[in-house]
Amino acid sequence: MEIVVDIEADYIGSIFLQAAVDESKENYAGEREIKRCSIINDDSIYLKLNKINWPDKTYYQAIKEEIFTEEFYNEADQYGYIYDMELFFEDGKLDKIIDNYKIVSFDFSEYNFYGVFLDQEKEIFNENSYVYPFTEKKEAYAIVNIPKGQDCTRTVIDLRKEKGKRKRIEEVPPTGYLKGIIFKEGCIAYNINSFKKLAIYRVK
Repeated sequence: MEIVVDIEADYIGSIFLQAAVDESKENYAGEREIKRCSIINDDSIYLKLNKINWPDKTYYQAIKEEIFTEEFYNEADQYGYIYDMELFFEDGKLDKIIDNYKIVSFDFSEYNFYGVFLDQEKEIFNENSYVYPFTEKKEAYAIVNIPKGQDCTRTVIDLRKEKGKRKRIEEVPPTGYLKGIIFKEGCIAYNINSFKKLAIYRVK
């Protein structure tokens, strides 16, 4: 898995769930940090997944129905699988992802599945977490944490209005934080071998 951090842009970055970085580019040269991970066999993941929420809708249906909004912006490939997660790495978030990064193998629905986790288990497997398939094929799923108690409003300034009436408050969906993905062995979008190496590219 590859993480690209733009230090000069307030630590805006991307997590690539599919191979994307061209290492020949000059601004990546000499800027890599690598962590190698082994796959952990953990069939208890199945039990933990059963304790969180499984809505009867896809990831994109949930966004369209404004059940949650993405943290920043996630790009999907032609099949609907997320390959680029854009987010802010403020307040030690990057270190937290690196420290808790884990890949596991487990049996699920009579198939072998893999899990890629980006946070502590207590932040993933709790009552605020939801598992959404990316597509109706249900080969890969996003684990989204939607914390309770969020401020779901924003202030909008409409300069077309006269003074004193330009500001209004709008309701917005709560933010959903992508904490990990699980996918079936042989899934068209994700190759477990690409997750065994965690590469950090710091762009200047």
